[in-house]
Amino acid sequence: MAEAMMGGRPYAVSPFPARAFMLCCDSALTPIRALGRAPVRLPAQAGIRPGRRPPIREGALMPVVSLCSTKGGVGKTTLAICLASAAAQRGAGVVILDADPNGHVRAWREAADREGRGGGVDVIAGVTEATMQDRIAEAVERYTLVVIDLEGAASKAVTFAIAESDIVVIPSGISGMDLQEVFRTHAEVKRAEKMLRRPIPARVIFTGMATIASRVAKHARQEVIDAGIPVLTTETIRRPNAYQSMHFNGLTPLEPDGDPKAAAEIARALDEILAVITPSEAAA
Repeated sequence: MAEAMMGGRPYAVSPFPARAFMLCCDSALTPIRALGRAPVRLPAQAGIRPGRRPPIREGALMPVVSLCSTKGGVGKTTLAICLASAAAQRGAGVVILDADPNGHVRAWREAADREGRGGGVDVIAGVTEATMQDRIAEAVERYTLVVIDLEGAASKAVTFAIAESDIVVIPSGISGMDLQEVFRTHAEVKRAEKMLRRPIPARVIFTGMATIASRVAKHARQEVIDAGIPVLTTETIRRPNAYQSMHFNGLTPLEPDGDPKAAAEIARALDEILAVITPSEAAA
């Protein structure tokens, strides 16, 4: 069974999607949904009808965003946590599916709980190839935004997540090896598109950048664009105190005492991602 963290307490997730899905917490059973029945009624909020998840912004969908790279070390997990935190700050119900065997999202959640941080972001850990599609199906019934942190390798779990995604975000550095993996990851998305016969948007975001763009950085961006792969305008800057330290103290840039510059760039990245999923005419 997969494990999740909510409010600092672990709970188990039933692996049987055809039966009532139960949330097990402190030995109490709370039904979330049963197959073919209406989704759980969430607390009413201003402008939101009971029984509907609150949108991230007016007219927004309830998207699944996968953070995917076949190469580790490009800030994938950090970006997943920060995007989820940014959405939670806007009042969205957010969950991160931790499908990376390293379990860094769960470790962050535990650190955040110890420090009383990270409010609004739930984590479901231990998501595997065998449980990926069920966990996604369960999560979209309960949360406004589902963020998936995938392992830094090509695998069936990655393929399954891409197939269920509304957008795939591909973090990258600027080295030649980083760009090779961008092309490889994007090829995985295109294969999933062909298999499903539907478009799956993908966007590259450059992470851990220098404050002043180098010629190498400009060249890397142009290489990706020339390959026909869309790139987010927003980049994340190398800010050790804002990003690396959050894995120790649970403090994301989106917290009130977080780094405001890092928070601003994460907010811009989230806006760009949401704009792809929810075009302005659909949100009107």
